[in-house]
Amino acid sequence: MIVRPFAPGDTDAVFALWRMLLAHGEQLDPRYRAWPDDTAIARAQARAGWSAQRPFPACWVAASDAVVVGFLELRAAADPVLDRRGVAQVVAVFVDPAARRQGMARGLLTTAADAAARAGCPSLEVGTLAADAAAVAFWSAMGFGPFQLVLRRAPG
Repeated sequence: MIVRPFAPGDTDAVFALWRMLLAHGEQLDPRYRAWPDDTAIARAQARAGWSAQRPFPACWVAASDAVVVGFLELRAAADPVLDRRGVAQVVAVFVDPAARRQGMARGLLTTAADAAARAGCPSLEVGTLAADAAAVAFWSAMGFGPFQLVLRRAPG
């Protein structure tokens, strides 16, 4: 396994994985769905800087035999109210189901966390669907614990 920063040539592979992530989330909870033009939005985001270094790479990929099988998106957290300076937020992570249980997600997280630490980030945070028991177990095993709870309901 090789973990490295995203490169423009990874775009198609990362978007295929990204679409799998969205489908998985929607299967677990139908409220989890992307905008109808999700591919256009995500491609624009990639063009705008997934390969940039601010203050760390915005996206990492895991490759096995030169095939991209996983990705992790990382960004500096921003909040208009809370002082979250320096917090690195894991926005998305997904590994192709055929490549799981081989340390890909752990490798992505370790690499991204090391880059965030070198950039001076005091902490990492991640959100996941409450219905995704496997993801909750993974993040707990990686040392993440509760911080903020987001509850949702329909209006009216």
